[in-house]
This record gives sequence, structure tokens and C-alpha cells, in this order.
Amino acid sequence: MNNEEEAEKLALVQMRSFFRYSELQSTSTTLLRNRFSIWHYRYLL
Repeated sequence: MNNEEEAEKLALVQMRSFFRYSELQSTSTTLLRNRFSIWHYRYLL
């Protein structure tokens, strides 16, 4: 019984860290895209 609870806690922590990591990746990609669009816009001007 106790081992199952520990496994559930571990799975929750792993899922939480994975979601946090994916959020970081998505925000970094959007930042890069915005920077590139700004540079492209400047280049066109």
C-alpha cells in the first residue's frame, strides 16, 4: 500500500516537471520567433 502511494507521488512530480519543461520550451520558441520577426521586419525596412 505504501509503495503504491510513493509511486503515485513520483509520477505526479515527474508529470509536473515535464509540464514545466514543455512550458519553458514553448515560451522560448515564441520568444525566438518574436525576435526573428522583429529582425525580419527591421531588415525589410
